[in-house]
Amino acid sequence: IEKLTKKIEIKKQIKKGLMRDLLTGKKRLDGFKDKWETLTLGSVGQIVTGNTPSKKVTEYYGNEYPWATAIDFNGVYIDDTEIKLSESGKSVARLVPPGSILVTCIASIGKNAIAKKLMAFNQQINAIIPNKKHNSEFIYYLIENSFHKLKEVAGGGELAMISKGVFEKIKLSFPNLVEQVAIAHILTTTDKEIFKL
Repeated sequence: IEKLTKKIEIKKQIKKGLMRDLLTGKKRLDGFKDKWETLTLGSVGQIVTGNTPSKKVTEYYGNEYPWATAIDFNGVYIDDTEIKLSESGKSVARLVPPGSILVTCIASIGKNAIAKKLMAFNQQINAIIPNKKHNSEFIYYLIENSFHKLKEVAGGGELAMISKGVFEKIKLSFPNLVEQVAIAHILTTTDKEIFKL
């Protein structure tokens, strides 16, 4: 168990180093020379803020459609949620398609995960529905690596918060789509290895 724990820790450190180098353009993969572009999150896809169907209406809740909250963020993807909505709950919720990146923007700032299926979520979460020029996994890792930036814009106070308007204006650097996919592949492979261990 000790040896395995050590192995996992080493892999996590390797991943941290890879993220630091690959997600900043500090280290480039072979064959890529194009300049990275600084873009706002609002320009890499559509931003959607979640909502909470009224808890007073019991028929809004059931076990058909996933409705994500901060407690459901456990890894790269969200496939299932603790609370689910019914068909009528779905009709009043805000939904995003699979591949959307969900980011917590109130209280527990900067947790993020990719929706594996059609997903509703609460108002503490902003989602990015990426356009065709941007890769979901790359955005996920980029946000994970830019945690400090999100914390800065959230400000202090008792309840740290990033509004939709502020979230849309956060600037991060992006390579072209092909390089995004190549970087994301390396990082997802590392995550799979950690998960296996």
